[in-house]
Amino acid sequence: MTLKTQLGALVCAITVLGASTTAGAAVTSMTVNKCLAGKVKAAGKSVSSRAKCASKDAANGVPNPACTQKASDKFTGDGTPAKGAFNKLDAKYPLASTTPCLTFSDQGAFESDIASYVASIPATAG
Repeated sequence: MTLKTQLGALVCAITVLGASTTAGAAVTSMTVNKCLAGKVKAAGKSVSSRAKCASKDAANGVPNPACTQKASDKFTGDGTPAKGAFNKLDAKYPLASTTPCLTFSDQGAFESDIASYVASIPATAG
């Protein structure tokens, strides 16, 4: 599943949850999943950082792979998977916790999807 598809599914789920309440009914509680919120935030930050690199590359006319690598390393843990954004959240909210992550071991898939998406930016711009 691509990043665009995963984020689209998340937005769709939020929309459906919001639309499923009946008129006049008040929402009295909502399950908070800090792990999911953290993963969405980390993915967004990584996409933003890498898009900035693509913008600089386009403005300068010269690619700077170090910029993109730095953003990737920050997301993945720079060669230490346990320090990656998603893996830290997986460890902080394990399956046995009261509020576990909804998904586990998905850092590699998101890294691949983010890298593919950002690589397509120059090809689709203009």
